[in-house]
Amino acid sequence: MARTPQEAERLAALYDLDCAPLEGADDVEWFGGLARRTGGPILELGCGTGRITVPLAQDGHHIVGLDWSAAMLERAERRARRANVEVRWVEGDMRAFSFDEAFGLILIGFNSFLMLTPDDRWACLARVREHLGPRGRFAVDVFQPDPELIVGKDGGVVDEWERVDPETGRAVRKLSSSRANVDGVIYRMWYDETQPDGTVRRIGGITSLHYVYRRESELLFTEAGFEIESLHGDYDGNPAGPSSRKLLIVAFLALVAAAIGWVVATRFKSGSSGTSAWHATAEVTQPLVATSVNLIQAQRLIRRICKDCKFEHPTPVEALVEIGFSPEDAGKIKTYK
Repeated sequence: MARTPQEAERLAALYDLDCAPLEGADDVEWFGGLARRTGGPILELGCGTGRITVPLAQDGHHIVGLDWSAAMLERAERRARRANVEVRWVEGDMRAFSFDEAFGLILIGFNSFLMLTPDDRWACLARVREHLGPRGRFAVDVFQPDPELIVGKDGGVVDEWERVDPETGRAVRKLSSSRANVDGVIYRMWYDETQPDGTVRRIGGITSLHYVYRRESELLFTEAGFEIESLHGDYDGNPAGPSSRKLLIVAFLALVAAAIGWVVATRFKSGSSGTSAWHATAEVTQPLVATSVNLIQAQRLIRRICKDCKFEHPTPVEALVEIGFSPEDAGKIKTYK
């Protein structure tokens, strides 16, 4: 059901009231640490009202916030003005966006990635792949479902909280109901707002979240052309396990590692010693990524990525040129058998 602009505006305000306890939460610091390591520019997909975006801008980063909701972006813009920072806000779809720049960090926070259907994830990851810089990182923060809790999601109504909205001075109560299975959850929410005359106005919505589990995330990101750099189960840096409540994924373009392996293999023929190949790898990697490269794995990656058309390029050479290699170096992969 389509909402009026007034309803969308009010729901965005209630979203901020709902998320008020999360201001300055651990996820903001986690993304901030990544931003300090990668530098900018930064793109946040599903930025909402700017709870994460604006603090990153306050740290001095050039950042773009994308969200499908104009009402959310209006509140995000007001948040940025209060903080006296500049952010480029874009109304758009994380499955189908296009910018004329590459980003050092692309992030999806606060479970927004779970709003994508399994098919839509591939479209989103393809757009991220197109916009991530050669040394860039892609970071996703989602919860990992607990099977024991899923069993209890039977549609019962939960009285979540009651607060006073500081913008209106009115009491607001939030209620919710969920129906879940191992694949996802349908989450309904209602906000009951007491009016000056004592009547109660109700506004609500429904959200479908599609679960991602640890093993599934590893397969998904690999098949989409990324290499996972870290997969943590909490903001303290503990490894993600089957019972972890969070999945904090940081990935980079697998094509970068693959390209390095191919260029090293073509520059230094089979007579090269392991030591010289290792130093050569370090030399080639310096302008791209500070990571060790397994050459056999790299060659396998680029074969699969390019030949299986996971990248929309006619040839591996064009893929290499796009991520920053010279045409001369990229052309050398043709000579490798």
